[in-house]
Amino acid sequence: MASLPWKDTPTHYGRTSRWLHWRIGALLIWQLGGMTAKVL
Repeated sequence: MASLPWKDTPTHYGRTSRWLHWRIGALLIWQLGGMTAKVL
């Protein structure tokens, strides 16, 4: 795969979708870590 397109295609997710996916995952881990630290 040479370069990911910005928009989704029928066979692959685009850069924007992948970027949002990983940022939301990082945000969830950040929030869960913060709440765990608060409880402990």
